Amino acid sequence: MERERWERMDPVTHTLAGLAAASFSGQAFSLTNPVYLGAALGSLAPDLDILYQLKGEVVYLKNHRGMSHSLPGLIGFSGLIAFVLHLFFPTTSFSFIWWWTFLGAVSHSLLDLLNSHGLRLFWPLSNKLIALNLLNITDPIFLFILTGITFGSFISPELVRVSVMALIAYLLLRFVLTGIIHGYLRRKFHGEKIKKIVVMPALLSIWKWYFLVETETTCYTGEMGVFSWALTIYAKLEKHRENRIIKAAMESTIGRIFREFTPHFYVIYQQLGNNHVVRFLDLRYYLKKEFLHSATVVFNQHCELREQFFHPFSRSRKIKVTG
Repeated sequence: MERERWERMDPVTHTLAGLAAASFSGQAFSLTNPVYLGAALGSLAPDLDILYQLKGEVVYLKNHRGMSHSLPGLIGFSGLIAFVLHLFFPTTSFSFIWWWTFLGAVSHSLLDLLNSHGLRLFWPLSNKLIALNLLNITDPIFLFILTGITFGSFISPELVRVSVMALIAYLLLRFVLTGIIHGYLRRKFHGEKIKKIVVMPALLSIWKWYFLVETETTCYTGEMGVFSWALTIYAKLEKHRENRIIKAAMESTIGRIFREFTPHFYVIYQQLGNNHVVRFLDLRYYLKKEFLHSATVVFNQHCELREQFFHPFSRSRKIKVTG
């Protein structure tokens, strides 16, 4: 469970977002009201993809925030939940329950869209991860504002309006901050041929930002504080020239999994004795002086695949992958 919290936004935030959506229905707040029940259950339903863990951690990480978080998945979950609730509350129309359940489910994917893990919203038409990189997995300020929206409906309509305005203002503030940091990094590395700059919330602080700067020859990762504007470089990674071993590793099972898992990765090639070793690093998350997720592919002296491992949440964890 400790490891999972780096991949999933906390259920309290998701539930509050669903209830906040239902508060606009005009219905009185009650946990026995099918509108609020549907929105709450819908807001949690997409994370049922945790059941993929029954097939192993690699399968879970590969499929998390996929089908269950996509538009077809949200529609399907909402229909199932609404059908069950309609059996218990037959006086409330199925379509009415479905609509607010669907909005609760949509709130889940919108929240996941706002953080740096991203989701495959348009599966199966596209398998691309979409992330807006504005919120951390747990954000106490955002949580506080959602509470104001949820319970403001029976305290004061003015509280709801103020909370909605605060929500918009907070997201705009974080959007502006990412733009400022992006511009600072572009000036900082202006002497190098920049290919990509990514700014995202830091793992452990809502007022720090993690960044990735990729140039033609180097990948830099680090962190910046909003108040101090101090820049810390965590890693300076020189790019390897692509060779047949790296190409083979990219097309291996673990290579394909890793490329689907993260849009921002780095490849390391080493020859150790008679073995050729290729390591993949997920550059999005850095914790305790190592990248959170990595993978290893090993070839023998004849360039034949020997073994491949996924290292989720720590390099010391080795999950063997076959195929």
